[in-house]
Amino acid sequence: MTKKKNIQIRLLWLGLIFLATACQEKFDHSVGQLENYLVVDGLLTTQEGPHGVRLSETTAYGEPRNLKRISDALVTISDDEGNEVLLEETSHGWYYTPNNFRGEVGKTYTLQIVTSDGYTYESAPQEIAEPIEMGNLDGEFAHETFYFESAISGRIYEDVVQGTKIYLETILEGSETPKFRYEAGLYLQYINVIPVGFINTYDYCWMVYDATEFLPRDIPDFSAGADFSHHQVGFLPYNTSDLLYLNLPDKSYDHNRTLISRLFALNQDAFEFHQAKNQQLSDEGKFFDPIAIELPSNMHCVNDPERRVYGIFEASSVTSFSVRSHYNSDTNELTLTLWEDPETIPEDGCSYEVQPPFWI
Repeated sequence: MTKKKNIQIRLLWLGLIFLATACQEKFDHSVGQLENYLVVDGLLTTQEGPHGVRLSETTAYGEPRNLKRISDALVTISDDEGNEVLLEETSHGWYYTPNNFRGEVGKTYTLQIVTSDGYTYESAPQEIAEPIEMGNLDGEFAHETFYFESAISGRIYEDVVQGTKIYLETILEGSETPKFRYEAGLYLQYINVIPVGFINTYDYCWMVYDATEFLPRDIPDFSAGADFSHHQVGFLPYNTSDLLYLNLPDKSYDHNRTLISRLFALNQDAFEFHQAKNQQLSDEGKFFDPIAIELPSNMHCVNDPERRVYGIFEASSVTSFSVRSHYNSDTNELTLTLWEDPETIPEDGCSYEVQPPFWI
């Protein structure tokens, strides 16, 4: 290598070092005291009430992440025909409609909130869309990967859970894809043995566990194509021992596995909100993950348009169904059977000595 070449290489390295250091500047960013803003979480459906609205407020960076509920607000829901219903605060920050109040398909509803500090908030009018028309249900015996925190070390580890994936086919009409989200519930039952003297008595108990978090998303993914209509709406763990990993109470659950699902037909406002939420929850720590942004809100402050408000008031029609899954490990056969009307099953309870009418 010539002397001239050596000098050129050294000059190049010096130039790179200069560029790497010359642009550095110390940045001392201090977070000031941020104002707390209203957060709305409201849902009105076509099912029987009561329907709830939860009011809370944001917390400044560095403050404890406890949910700060907002009490003593005046909360009403009105429709496009001038009817209005007043919601009652039944617990701190939770406001509910009367039991007999329900939304109607095709009607438009508006949520209004007047807080004790004098601010008035209002939602954009929300029309309730037609219910989702269901197609066929099918399933496959497969596995999902879950991540658990060790109670001993506190470290996160992964485990493979066997179970049934439930798929729903939606019926597509025209070029517009249906907009909806789904909630998945895992129905479980168990028997408590109660000794009474020299004999045993029995409590027939059940619970419906929110299993929406078992799914990769809670809205349909049409990225496979505009005509894609096959959606995973549930995952039912097969082994009872795996239920303990999922933070369920330690009970002797039987081997019946049942999915209870609800499909919420969304208007454009609600769909955009849940779509943005799913994009952020899909973050896997990779370079091209979606950038975290403020979720779109359909609320605004009436008497101070510059004042921020977060959250959503959702008005949706609901389609419910339940399906039982039975997997025969000897023959490797999976059987799905439609089951009870989900609206007749309480979320949890026990029946002493008498099996409830929906007992499997």
